[in-house]
Amino acid sequence: MSEALVTAAAKIKEFKKHCMSNGAKHGARAHRWSEECQLLKEEMQHVVQYHNYQAEWWLGLIGRKPASSDEYRGGMAA
Repeated sequence: MSEALVTAAAKIKEFKKHCMSNGAKHGARAHRWSEECQLLKEEMQHVVQYHNYQAEWWLGLIGRKPASSDEYRGGMAA
């Protein structure tokens, strides 16, 4: 084989190796992003659940303490 063919074959082999390596990196990166998206959805559900809990807690406080003034009653009913 001529030297040019050997060099070309080596370059092709190196290029294929590079492409496979990059493909593996991109696949791993895509997998990490899909995991992050799933975690973000779960975190958003927890935030909504927490705020619903807090809303119920605050609503449960209405009427528990006797209001001493009209301003205080207005603030508790807001």
